[in-house]
Amino acid sequence: MKNEIFIHTNKGTYVGGEQIHGTVFLCIHHGIPARSLTLYLSGYEKVFWQETKTEFYDKPDGTKGTRVITIDREADHTFFKISMDLVNYPGGFPAGQFQYPFIYQLPNNLPGVFRHTGSNLKAKVEYKIKAVVDVPHGHDLHCKQHLVIHEKINRSIEPRHFIKDHKVRTLCCIPRGDIHCEAYMDKNAYQAGETAQVHVNVNNQSTVEVTNFNVKLIRELQLNTKHGHVNTLRQVIATARYPGTDPKSEKQSNCPLPLLSDGHYIQPSTNGKHVKARYEVMIECSIPWAPDLEIYAPVIMYAPQPLDWVNWQPPTWAATAQQLAPVSLGGGQVTPVSPQPYGQPQEYGQPQAYGQPQPYGQPQGYGQPESEKTHLLPQ
Repeated sequence: MKNEIFIHTNKGTYVGGEQIHGTVFLCIHHGIPARSLTLYLSGYEKVFWQETKTEFYDKPDGTKGTRVITIDREADHTFFKISMDLVNYPGGFPAGQFQYPFIYQLPNNLPGVFRHTGSNLKAKVEYKIKAVVDVPHGHDLHCKQHLVIHEKINRSIEPRHFIKDHKVRTLCCIPRGDIHCEAYMDKNAYQAGETAQVHVNVNNQSTVEVTNFNVKLIRELQLNTKHGHVNTLRQVIATARYPGTDPKSEKQSNCPLPLLSDGHYIQPSTNGKHVKARYEVMIECSIPWAPDLEIYAPVIMYAPQPLDWVNWQPPTWAATAQQLAPVSLGGGQVTPVSPQPYGQPQEYGQPQAYGQPQPYGQPQGYGQPESEKTHLLPQ
């Protein structure tokens, strides 16, 4: 039978500053010469993109020529990187089933997880835990779990209310009357895969038709290097369209926006050193031959519970596995447990019970109307 190793944490998602309580489950069917179980925790961000530019150069005949060159831009930053032995066996690992609990205090103000790959562009913010039993001259025993870190929401999650008055001028100069629009959103932060509930009240006192009510989720992705190079991409991630309203009429319309991109989950908001992803919902009254009425509502996107964590089942032998004392990584000196060679680990007190994921705040009543547009990134 093969030896087995698993990692499981008490929650599927975290925010910076929270404690991770986790356990490494280890089943040794036959003794191995490895002497330690090492835990690695890391969080980092990386960006890479390519730019092209045209430059002059000297030809052999003395004239000037032009050529296009490709320049690589890249940067990375580590938020934390820790490794520690959870247990040492100087004489090698004995046979048996064991649980090795650990505790780690996440640094404050961590950016949210993020991953994007495009044409000549890659960006990611990633966190992971890895447990390794290093077997000399053999195959290591190891397992890994990716951590989902949410961008911390520094304001309460609540409904939003926007008001905008718009003077219609067709062909840029012909006045055609006014449109008054009020837009309501059920909240200002969403989990990927949810549907944003948007409602509009439109009083069209102009002499032109509002052909459609359009609702769009827009992402502004900003990548930068330590040398000051910046690459900003602004794109529509999700969209929905609904019938508009006639001239000299009023209409109330529900305009839900499913927060999926081509059937896939939308990447979360993040505010790293080199990777920044911000989102806004644009509510648009489409007017032919005239500038459209547009309302911009900044929102935060966060990741759902990871399915591999939700669906994880402990191995059948975990219930009877011996438990060691929890090891705290960081925040003080920690001495790993060191049993006698091939001896059985001593049984310690029960590890702290797994906590439940922290719920986000409940929506409050509609607030005061916001200004018509807020820029996502500094101008």
